[in-house]
Amino acid sequence: DLQNEESVLEWLIDDDNRELADEIESVNDRMLERLLDESPFLAVFF
Repeated sequence: DLQNEESVLEWLIDDDNRELADEIESVNDRMLERLLDESPFLAVFF
């Protein structure tokens, strides 16, 4: 439920989710540009 801020935050900071492919990635500027070109659905947090 994206309306539940606590559950979204918990999901974002859960170490297990950073291990999942296509979930959470740390990228550099060049990789971000490529992902933006290739992905119609992409969320970015700074």
